[in-house]
Amino acid sequence: MTDPALGFTTTLIMVSLILALETNSRLWGHLLFVGAGLGMLAKGPIALVLTGFPVFIWLFWKRQWGHFFRDLPWLTGIPLMLLIAIPWYVMAELRTPGFLEYFFVGEHYKRFVDPSWAGDLYGAPHNQPKGMIWIFWLAAALPWSLVFIGMIAARLFGYGRDRQLFNVNDRWLVLLMLWAVTPMLFFTTASSILATYVYPGIPAFALLMALGLQRGAQKELRRPRLLYLGMALVPIVFAAGVSLTHQQIALKASQLPLLQQFHAQAEPNAILAYACERPNSAEFYGRGKTYAMEGANEQQWRHLFADGAHNYAVIEHDRYQSLPPFLSKRMTEVGRYGKYQLLRETGLTQPGSDTSDSPHLE
Repeated sequence: MTDPALGFTTTLIMVSLILALETNSRLWGHLLFVGAGLGMLAKGPIALVLTGFPVFIWLFWKRQWGHFFRDLPWLTGIPLMLLIAIPWYVMAELRTPGFLEYFFVGEHYKRFVDPSWAGDLYGAPHNQPKGMIWIFWLAAALPWSLVFIGMIAARLFGYGRDRQLFNVNDRWLVLLMLWAVTPMLFFTTASSILATYVYPGIPAFALLMALGLQRGAQKELRRPRLLYLGMALVPIVFAAGVSLTHQQIALKASQLPLLQQFHAQAEPNAILAYACERPNSAEFYGRGKTYAMEGANEQQWRHLFADGAHNYAVIEHDRYQSLPPFLSKRMTEVGRYGKYQLLRETGLTQPGSDTSDSPHLE
């Protein structure tokens, strides 16, 4: 997934900004623009949005405009960013005309404002309730999200000697706060979201938690049971996450094991037809030999399987009705992968039969 790469680039941008303004270092200033260029390659303009929004609010709040425009190497940094990012976008548009419109308009606008958008070529819309991003953050930041809520609650109800957990007069602390919450603010009204969208703000939240604990927040709680509970949840959450992730990959997400068997057994000119919905990973690992045939009529199947090779098909368990009758009678199972069955064509129809007049694939 691209989210870890996006998280790296947004972290590089924000850390470089802080160190460039704090030390007046041109090295860190240029690394900021390197991060911006890499962010455009990792996931596009969203890298600049997730960092630009907190920085813009911070500049207004703390009135740091002078340092921002004076201490950063704009004249050399912007060309460096463009040099890193632009060539790939140019090559992508030349190789696949229409890519720029699809990527910038579709992926970065319609994807979030229209949950039913059907133009997504590499995934599916995820229709979540609005505000679900905050629940995703609560789960993704466990156990520290619970600890943080406990620390805030302790201050609100007067359990701490100092009710001010974080000093908003600290300019860098304010920037960390804005950085940490920006992904959730940005995606609060979006429906097509994933849990991984909270990732870019997690490094800032980790720094905030470290600062809070360092300042004695844990000691100031009368009975830090929530902290202990949060720590106890670490192995439980880790084990549950590994288990669920493994099941999803094995049963749904990846077609790699199935495709590995197909490539190992199939003849060079054999094809693999999906009688069910073809997952994106099947197209990725299929080396151009997989076909999406869900909903195809019998004539289309005859056309595809008229080349005389021992071809293959994929169906969901015990759904032979998804294959046309002429084909299901001559298919045999060669493997099962989660909910999918890999079938191989064995009883080929001889020349002169009812399929001999079917056109061959070019």
